[in-house]
Amino acid sequence: MGGLCVTESAEHEEEEVAQLWLRRGVPVGDPLRPLGYLYSRLRDEYLVVMAVLEDSVVDMTPHEVACRLAQGGIALPEAVVAVRLRSLHRTYEAVLPQPDSEVSRYEELNGSKWRYAATPLGRQVQRFWAQLAKVGAVQREVPVSALDRMVTALEELSQGPTGRTAEVVDGLFSDHEHLDSALVGQADLLSALARRFDLDADGAAELKSLLVGYATHVAWSLDRAVARIHAGLMALRPSFGALAEAARSASRAGRLIDRGLMAASRGSRTEDWEQLLSWFSPSSGRAARFAQQLVRAVPVMHSNLQRLHGAGGSTFRARALSLAVACRDPVHGGEVLTAALGDRAWRKLHTIAPGEDNSAPSWHDGPKVGVARLLRQTGRSQPRGGVAAAPRREAAAALWAERRAVRQAERRRVVEEVLSGKRPLSDTAVRAALRAAVAAAQVPARQGRRTGEWDGLACTLVTAGRSTTGVVEGVSWRIVLPGRLAFFHPPGQLPCDLPAPAQADAGDRVTLQVVR
Repeated sequence: MGGLCVTESAEHEEEEVAQLWLRRGVPVGDPLRPLGYLYSRLRDEYLVVMAVLEDSVVDMTPHEVACRLAQGGIALPEAVVAVRLRSLHRTYEAVLPQPDSEVSRYEELNGSKWRYAATPLGRQVQRFWAQLAKVGAVQREVPVSALDRMVTALEELSQGPTGRTAEVVDGLFSDHEHLDSALVGQADLLSALARRFDLDADGAAELKSLLVGYATHVAWSLDRAVARIHAGLMALRPSFGALAEAARSASRAGRLIDRGLMAASRGSRTEDWEQLLSWFSPSSGRAARFAQQLVRAVPVMHSNLQRLHGAGGSTFRARALSLAVACRDPVHGGEVLTAALGDRAWRKLHTIAPGEDNSAPSWHDGPKVGVARLLRQTGRSQPRGGVAAAPRREAAAALWAERRAVRQAERRRVVEEVLSGKRPLSDTAVRAALRAAVAAAQVPARQGRRTGEWDGLACTLVTAGRSTTGVVEGVSWRIVLPGRLAFFHPPGQLPCDLPAPAQADAGDRVTLQVVR
């Protein structure tokens, strides 16, 4: 990143960003602010300055930062570095300044005599960007052996508390962290390959090797071990509190953790064990989702392979260019063009010299060409003989018309039930009322009212006092609208007895609660 352009000033941009924070209500200290310099037009300069501060263990002055950049081959003047550091402090809150002890004049307080250090949020943003911008990163292998170690750890914990309980808990969660991070990386790689329909032969072979070989083995290992780990965690679930207490009591930072100055390691809270149990859920856990992604990627692999075999490994553009080159041949170019574009029977092009009577061999007696099996099965060819007539669809059409009539009748019945005013409503009717109320809540307020429509049923929400709560009673559950009243009516027909709003709608978010 050497030779950065430093002529553009940051004062105007800093003012624009400050106005943007003010308009959007981003307060001082909001975690969103340190992310702002990643969107700046001067991002390259901010990034190199933050990289120096992130690597430093002491506070640095602008002069020291400029010297460190110069050692790395980046020419950034000291005055520009000072301006960027002030912007990172005042606008983006990514660095924290400290006056230098050598300040001798008042002007130096706002100049080059400040020492800067990256804030914790600023360091996290810089590391996050470094991870995103990493080029050529290779995903780690999934540690399948960690599954066996986790099974062994759970079996040891199921035997009761021992002197090694805290050590076993720490190893259990450490193996899980390694497994989770590696599995997330493999799932991202699999998704990126599965969404590509333009893979060449090498890319298709890579996807096939990943799916059929490695990923299938990982999915099989996960399916085999997840059931055992989930069963072991379910057996230990009544002891989650005792295990968390044992891990917390063994920590040397117990007092700091109790005062909230430091977060406890994983396994020291009951919530950590519950999250571990949900991760290994056979139906909705991380391992199950990885298997689902594997299943979704298999048809994509087949589509790529079918395209490669069917097209002979070349694109239509490449085949068209080959035909154009062949047509320029001074001897056979005319015959190639006639055979390719002529409006009569095709001539056979072959490499066997004609006989004495100037006759060519038949297709059956001509040279044989090997054709891929997949191309023979799914090649582009027209059907021989008469084309079969389209199947009769009268019976299916009548069946779907009957089902459509039943649905429309049920919809009319539900709307009539809601509009009749009888309470409590059936489950189907109160569900329709909820959808109409949600549609009304999403419409901007006009004169204290919001009117929305869903499937032939309209709802108007009228702003009431804070002590008023609208309720729509149902048989099994009810809808509660704090501060608003709900009126249901046909679309386009407001009720005549609609009350006036108690107060103007300030545009606040409408709250709908479902109470069973």
